[in-house]
Amino acid sequence: MGKIQVLNDVRSYSVKQVGQLADTHWQLLRIRTNERGVLEDRFAARQVWVWDEKQPDIAPYQEWLAMRIEGNGNHTYAFSNAPAEATLQFLAELLCGRYFVERVIQDSKDEVGADEFQAQKYLAWEHHTA
Repeated sequence: MGKIQVLNDVRSYSVKQVGQLADTHWQLLRIRTNERGVLEDRFAARQVWVWDEKQPDIAPYQEWLAMRIEGNGNHTYAFSNAPAEATLQFLAELLCGRYFVERVIQDSKDEVGADEFQAQKYLAWEHHTA
């Protein structure tokens, strides 16, 4: 496979630039209730072509770019391989679900003692899990 190159006038954008484009439509969505009331922020999503110049042998591929502006002004961006027919609400819920995933992983590590595990070799890991 030869070197991949763009043959038209399409230019690359950073995720921040995509969020600032005039045709990026932001919507206020209510995601869920939480301990401080309701999680409600502005969200947008676009299907974009992703190409990593650090890995030029991998062909560009299409993914969703989910974007969030939190109440404090922080911006969050995430790529998703969700189906093309995914709704903005669905993508926003995925974007906001990271806390729960990380909480489950941390709790699982605590339960099996992996939070205190410090070995760095495979044999030590086998002894620990035995």
